[in-house]
Amino acid sequence: VEVTNYPNCDTLVLKTTNGTKILEQVEENDGVTTLIGTAINAEAVAKEALRLAKNEIYVVMAGRRGGFNIEDAIGAGIIVEEILKNSQEECKLNDSAVASLNLASDHEKACELILNSEGGIRLKKCGSFDDVKVCTKINEYSNVAIYEDGYLRNIN
Repeated sequence: VEVTNYPNCDTLVLKTTNGTKILEQVEENDGVTTLIGTAINAEAVAKEALRLAKNEIYVVMAGRRGGFNIEDAIGAGIIVEEILKNSQEECKLNDSAVASLNLASDHEKACELILNSEGGIRLKKCGSFDDVKVCTKINEYSNVAIYEDGYLRNIN
């Protein structure tokens, strides 16, 4: 993954096949706080979600082209794992949370699944293996982005 510094630029436009659509749909629900996360910042996202939550926390997987993908499910599972680890209260999980948690529970196997997933293979074929490796990193960053009014901003 490469991040380029563009002088005199304070806006980055990132468009994805599913993530953008999900953010736009969530934005339509008043009173919903939307944090952005995956395995690479799972602990930070979980702690912030627990701090902000009033009743429930939903971990939403973006997927690819309207369908399931393993790397998003594993990322969601690692976030759920961190929510359970950091929560002071008992958490009730729905079936999606249980399934994603089970996929992610063995981190070594989860990394293998990501590396051998459709997305992993596709990215390797086009020379973006470093992008696939980023998907296997867990809790390496503490930054948490919040989505408000059509914009992402860092909240810590």
